[in-house]
Amino acid sequence: MAPELGLEETIDYSIDMWSFGIVLYEMAACYKPTAVKGYKFGAGPIPFPPSDFRKRSKAMQNLIERCLEMDPTKRITAEEAIKHPWFSE
Repeated sequence: MAPELGLEETIDYSIDMWSFGIVLYEMAACYKPTAVKGYKFGAGPIPFPPSDFRKRSKAMQNLIERCLEMDPTKRITAEEAIKHPWFSE
């Protein structure tokens, strides 16, 4: 669930980008970021354990990080995401 859900803030399409980031992470690692021991959203950078991400591209990791930005106003948009270098690798 995107961090802004449940707050009395304006909800927009940035929630969809959060969901995309979670799905992309799960497709790459077969688990959610919160399954990494001791990690909670907002408690630090998104964990990319080397054992699961060493063969994944840095561009994909960057796209995931941009999708999982805690502040929805700073989160990547769908238009920006489709132009992200990961899609052209």
